[in-house]
Amino acid sequence: MKIHEYQAKTILSQNGVPVPKGKPVNKITAVRSVAKELGGKVVIKAQIHAGGRGKGRLVSSQSRTETMYQRLQRDPKKNEGNVRGPRAGGIRLANTPDRAVSEARKVLNHYLVTNQTGPEGKRVQTLLIEEQFTIVDEYYAAILIDGTLASPVLIVSREGGQTIEDVAAKNPKAIIRIPIDHNVGFPPYQARQLATRLKLPNAAIFQAGTLLSGLYQTFMKNDATLAEINPFVLTDENRILAVDAKFTFDDNAAFRQPLADFRDKNEEDAMEILAESAGIGSYVKLDGNIGCMVNGAGLAMATMDAIMIAGGQP
Repeated sequence: MKIHEYQAKTILSQNGVPVPKGKPVNKITAVRSVAKELGGKVVIKAQIHAGGRGKGRLVSSQSRTETMYQRLQRDPKKNEGNVRGPRAGGIRLANTPDRAVSEARKVLNHYLVTNQTGPEGKRVQTLLIEEQFTIVDEYYAAILIDGTLASPVLIVSREGGQTIEDVAAKNPKAIIRIPIDHNVGFPPYQARQLATRLKLPNAAIFQAGTLLSGLYQTFMKNDATLAEINPFVLTDENRILAVDAKFTFDDNAAFRQPLADFRDKNEEDAMEILAESAGIGSYVKLDGNIGCMVNGAGLAMATMDAIMIAGGQP
């Protein structure tokens, strides 16, 4: 199960991870007061279950999402959005409360199209309004399960703010992987040592150590399968902040985790929700015209192959 950025930051802050000041809103009438509360200079961030929001593009109706998606795929440099400028995407800057309202109107209840939404796009029904600050440097941190090692692995990099796949392809030496023995955990001193390896200034080492320790605690406490902060940043005031966060939780842990409190069914596929209500434990939506009911991954693949050899489409 995926959750929104503002929800992920709430969980992180409960585990000691420093996050920017901010509030979610779902009505334009609430934007001005929140912006004033945060000092006037704010960031407007669309909340959807997909990445690439800053480089995505907004359209007014779903009838236009497929065309925009094709444009992004065909020529991303010419069509992708920016945080500021004439091609602003799903993340925007505003220097006054009035400007915040104006920018929020262009995002809320519009459809955001990114490389990860698919041609149908995602309707923006919630905004996160956050404080602005000056960023000096960006870093990447994530924890996930390494199936080969059967243990959590912490991944960090000095090259935050971009997809980790691109970093791995262009500069694999920039990625540090730390397997974590769950019987020992990830003590604060080890987190500070890792922060030093990231060449953070001395004034930020303890803060970065707190962030990395808190990320691990959040991952373990909440039965996550992925906990990612991309990026966490160093500000001009030597503050360390988790600027963006992404979490995926293990649905099998729902009986001991309050995951229902974070679930947003508006972001999920309607067929997957219907399948769940019918008691189907694992449903994968495909594009063909022949449904497959199987009881194992190998049989599923073999059945799909047999159907396609015979000229059908699963």
